[in-house]
Amino acid sequence: MDQEFPENEVIIETRDGLGLITLNRPKALNALSLDMIRQIAAALHHWQSNNDVKAVVFMGTGDRAFCSGGDIKAFYSAGMDSRRGAVSPRVPLLFFAEEYSLNKQIFNYPKPTVSIMDGITMGGGYGIAGHCNVRICGDRTMMAMPEVIIGFFPDIGGMYHLNQCPHHYGRYMALTGDSVNGKQAVALGLGDIYLDDVNEDAVVSAVHGVLDEADFEAALKAALDGVVVSEPLPNAELIEKAFANTCVAEVIAALEDDGSEEAKDIIAVLRSVSPTSLKIVSECIRTVGGMSFDEVIAQDFILVQHFVKQSDMYEGIRARLIDKDNKPNWFPQDIEKIDEDAVKGYFTSTGYDLSDVEIF
Repeated sequence: MDQEFPENEVIIETRDGLGLITLNRPKALNALSLDMIRQIAAALHHWQSNNDVKAVVFMGTGDRAFCSGGDIKAFYSAGMDSRRGAVSPRVPLLFFAEEYSLNKQIFNYPKPTVSIMDGITMGGGYGIAGHCNVRICGDRTMMAMPEVIIGFFPDIGGMYHLNQCPHHYGRYMALTGDSVNGKQAVALGLGDIYLDDVNEDAVVSAVHGVLDEADFEAALKAALDGVVVSEPLPNAELIEKAFANTCVAEVIAALEDDGSEEAKDIIAVLRSVSPTSLKIVSECIRTVGGMSFDEVIAQDFILVQHFVKQSDMYEGIRARLIDKDNKPNWFPQDIEKIDEDAVKGYFTSTGYDLSDVEIF
């Protein structure tokens, strides 16, 4: 992603009872920097006790993305410095600590929150948009949690939402990094309203018009008159059957038994991503079912502390985003060589918890 830093990476304003937050790095697809995270968190904290602000709307500048995620290249630089011993391991963790605190802040915010997921909304971008009360999608929406592709896992509390998707489709998205469009996101419960033509001014006007309604979400849906979603989910029957099990080996076996070209394509994707990521995500799928959002995001912070110490995440970023040779050298390369005790170790607290780093 671009390392260009415009004068105002986030535009924060109040208007007619609304707090408006606009991500403003269009050349970098509005990727989140640490400074952006801090500005957003500070604004939300201030507005929480400001009676003049009754709701918050998140949007992005440009016509390509709401937000493509966190600034991965910036993390890569800090992480590599840490691996060389130049800085403390807590330096690359700082971004995740404050990002996850912001995710938790948005999810638990006491005032209505609305996100306009116009364009690419992935990873850390969904960490902002996905935790809002009302999530608006459109014909340009492309939503994904693609972290396994870079040797990581769907963090930012994303597994809380993916786990609730019908047809085990969230499991499929978590393990493959595949994306869905706006109508599919709403059908999966990853969005709430679909609009054929997303107009930010119209959305802001509609939000303003329902501020005093008792049922804010229902009133906003009625005011926007969103399209009834009937978008089919690609390979839904195959995915529901194959991903019924949380074990990756059994998922692959089910896909092999199916034998269709679609199944073979999914197998190829699973075999191209980090085996360690697959094992960790599988364990997440197995465990998050009975967890609250706060518990999921706290577990994410434990997991990331272990990921930053291992090679796959850096190798994935190098191969996909730095050198762009798309030939990551995963370690280990064979999922069968991953020790189950090592997997459990990723879920073991280091003693450095999310509650230790919350900003407010």
